[in-house]
Amino acid sequence: AQPEKIIVANQTADIELFNSLNDTLIKATQDKNCPLDLTWNIPAEYLNKNLDEVVSAKLKSWALANLRDINLLIKYEVRVALELQEIHLRGLDNLFKTLLYVIDTLKETKTVWGVGRGSSCASLVLFVLGLHKVDPIRFEISHTEFFHE
Repeated sequence: AQPEKIIVANQTADIELFNSLNDTLIKATQDKNCPLDLTWNIPAEYLNKNLDEVVSAKLKSWALANLRDINLLIKYEVRVALELQEIHLRGLDNLFKTLLYVIDTLKETKTVWGVGRGSSCASLVLFVLGLHKVDPIRFEISHTEFFHE
């Protein structure tokens, strides 16, 4: 299956090479404002979840097992609230619900995945959801490393 659309700034040598090796030509077009496809094919039970409630419950469960200092717990709660606000402002709720579905599926199938990579490790919400094992508060990683322009 060939991709339906490739968005590039200009026709590159890679695309020219691909076209010379295949019967189907890819026409590269410039499209600076291609909208992000936010249709997610996940079970309705995940699309209907309240992300704030899920993250809050997971944070409380994690905090009970790992934190003893109430002031530190408040720091975690404030950070999660700040990140959830960014998620909502950027319209990323369904993306995070999809990640929750993927994480739950990986756990159910006992599939091993990485401990963390790149800017995702700056997100406390992703840590709480279980996507990675890097606690950004413990390692003093600013949320702006994840939510950058």
